[in-house]
Amino acid sequence: MRTHRFLLVAPSLLSSGEAITLLHMAEAIERNGDECVLLAGGALRRVAQSRIRGAVLALTDSLEANRALWKHALAISAPHAIVFADYPLMFHSSGVAPLADEAWALALERLDAALVTFDHLGLASAEGRIIPFGPPHMTFALEVTARLPPGMRVLLPCPIHDPASAQRPEGIAFRSWSGTAGTIDEARTTRQELGVAEHELLVLYSTPAWASRIADDLRLPHHRYVLPILRDALHALDRPVAVAMMNAVTDDEAGEGVRGIALPPLPVDRFERLVGAADLVLTDNVVSSAMGKAIQLRRPCAALVNSHCLSELHDIGDDTGVRWANAMERERIGSVFPWEVFPVWSKDDLHRLGMDRNPGFRRAYARVEMFGGDNSGEVLADLLDGDGNDVLASARHAYNGALDALPGPYESLRMALA
Repeated sequence: MRTHRFLLVAPSLLSSGEAITLLHMAEAIERNGDECVLLAGGALRRVAQSRIRGAVLALTDSLEANRALWKHALAISAPHAIVFADYPLMFHSSGVAPLADEAWALALERLDAALVTFDHLGLASAEGRIIPFGPPHMTFALEVTARLPPGMRVLLPCPIHDPASAQRPEGIAFRSWSGTAGTIDEARTTRQELGVAEHELLVLYSTPAWASRIADDLRLPHHRYVLPILRDALHALDRPVAVAMMNAVTDDEAGEGVRGIALPPLPVDRFERLVGAADLVLTDNVVSSAMGKAIQLRRPCAALVNSHCLSELHDIGDDTGVRWANAMERERIGSVFPWEVFPVWSKDDLHRLGMDRNPGFRRAYARVEMFGGDNSGEVLADLLDGDGNDVLASARHAYNGALDALPGPYESLRMALA
């Protein structure tokens, strides 16, 4: 059987979700006897070097160096196909390694290689659309979505996309990851490595590095308030809670049995083990890959959201939620605004991108209002003590059944190239 060669390109310097999907694709390619070269930015290159046999080349923040690296990657891979995660990101003005422009795209179209892209966020079907990144009153960036090269195939990673149909006009849906929950002993070891005691509940709060950076640039205090708000919401639980926080701020207060653990950047496999060991996975990004993994590992999970502006919270919120919202506003006017993906996208933004059309996914996690006060505390407590998990567990089971019917990374790639 003829060996196929692939060049895999992950341009992001900050975001990890798209790149990790590409890493799982690279592993699947090599398991099936084909070859790949990975061209990657950010921390992915260090992780990939220990997980795949093929060459891993490091993109930089230098356009000139990256152009030379691109030519080298083409020469050593002689690819039958080039796979991007995600192609529209190549043209973004920040957060990605500089490489692409109009001349580069035209040269790409002339290569004797099939072209494939993942589409994690609906950008592949949004040519020419202006996409805001940031709240409307302090927008961080505006990006115009690039045109896909003629004939480029599109793969739709699930669980972010709806697995209801394996093939559709906008692309081929595929199961991007097939991890399994570890044993009880493995989960216990993972918790012990964090210093979590046997009697403690473990909440994993995961926010992307890019979200933390944008919040810092906009001087939004959000990530310093998550732990105090959780401490307030969970104070009545009978068991102490350890909150492992990724890309957020912890403190040294023991306050009411809820303590924070600051997480360093974790290797992909260790992070996935941590998801499987947590009693609750919490994120402030409703299209988070971490929440997708939690659903696949059948772990309780919730999306922290804010559906209201400050004036609406004053009208409908309880005293606790309003108190936290006011405290944030005193630090930075404009800190309280509606979001589903903090701090960049609201529910309307996700609708425009088509990322709200995944009913099975939405049923598999709980929505928790950040400024919901006592109501949010009750939802979180129900998730942690097990009483609120029956309906969600059933939804996770059904959703995983739909995911299991999808082709895996390698199979979907071969389908796209057929």
